[in-house]
Amino acid sequence: MTVLLFHEDAYRTSFIATVTATDGNRVALDQTAFYAEAGGQNADQGFFVWNDERIPVTDVQKKNGQVWHTVDGLVPRVGDYVHGEVDWSLRYRHMQRHSGEHLLAQAFLRVNPEFKVQAVSMRSEECTLDLAGNPTEEDARKAEEALMRVVYRNLPFHTVWVTEAELRQYPLRRPPQVQGRIRLVCVMDRMERTGYWEVSACGGTHVNRTGEVGSVFITKLEKVAGGLTRVFFVTGHEAYRLLTHTYRESRTLATSFSTSLEKLPERVESLKTENLDKARKLNAAYEALSESLLQGKNGVQVVPLPDADMLKPFSKVAAAQTDLLCIAHTPDGRVVVTSSTKASAKEVLAEILKNAQGKGGGKADLAQGSAPSDRLEQAIHLWREGANP
Repeated sequence: MTVLLFHEDAYRTSFIATVTATDGNRVALDQTAFYAEAGGQNADQGFFVWNDERIPVTDVQKKNGQVWHTVDGLVPRVGDYVHGEVDWSLRYRHMQRHSGEHLLAQAFLRVNPEFKVQAVSMRSEECTLDLAGNPTEEDARKAEEALMRVVYRNLPFHTVWVTEAELRQYPLRRPPQVQGRIRLVCVMDRMERTGYWEVSACGGTHVNRTGEVGSVFITKLEKVAGGLTRVFFVTGHEAYRLLTHTYRESRTLATSFSTSLEKLPERVESLKTENLDKARKLNAAYEALSESLLQGKNGVQVVPLPDADMLKPFSKVAAAQTDLLCIAHTPDGRVVVTSSTKASAKEVLAEILKNAQGKGGGKADLAQGSAPSDRLEQAIHLWREGANP
């Protein structure tokens, strides 16, 4: 059984231990400060210093009470002493994520008791909570505000080991998933009747005070299987990097649009409206040009178009003609076949694309596809002439 030093001090990053077992490139120790992957939190990384070598520890997993460290290099022998060094920068980001997850889960529960956590993941910069109860964007903003008030108050995190019989003394957010001796992570608050703002059974690493969590920012909500809502969020320094980057990019964008950051949404909406209006006018112009190109035409027609944007309005006009099989293609290798004759547009297109080594499909009256432009023009010519490659 490996002694888990991080349970007593998550800020400890250096230790001396004895190798108790090896398995290939995996090493077990009598004690470790390395956190093994569990509970939605990634494993620590770092180094072993042994035999004048600095050996990277790339993964840490726990099995049957034994913690296995995967190393990239020389493997120490059973009985050897190693000096372990945890990557502090990575560890602290994990601590901020996990502490932020506790606070956000509790904040949602305080907004609505129906918002219970069903699953968590803190394996990337953008973490997730899967919640029951269908929280809305408004609920998310309320949860953020409740959480940040606790961050500003800089409340202490505290851990305590209890028996199952002692659990009823604590206002647990949800029942523990382990039995026996249970580790509780608590956020202390003298303003609460119980003395706690948050209490959960947890074996992860956490910061000492809520102020160290920094910002917690919800990026989006998404419906997932099981009627749950997935809440995406970032915390700590990772939230700082995201928000400052987004702010700077938004300010640059606002400047390029000759407006202020505050008026950027209004400017974007104005440009969208303007763009839609221009698109409608351009589409109408393309349809008028198509009418002109096809006026009085019937039978088989091959029409090279100057722009792929013209394909859709041209196809609309061509499909409305009487007794017309029309093949329209563009310089970038796109092709549309329309038919108001006995011939099938789908079959004609299939023959052309077979010779042009392209792909596509459709129906008897309208089919579309693409192929290398030089092969496409040749394939259309061969089909028109009734030849085979």
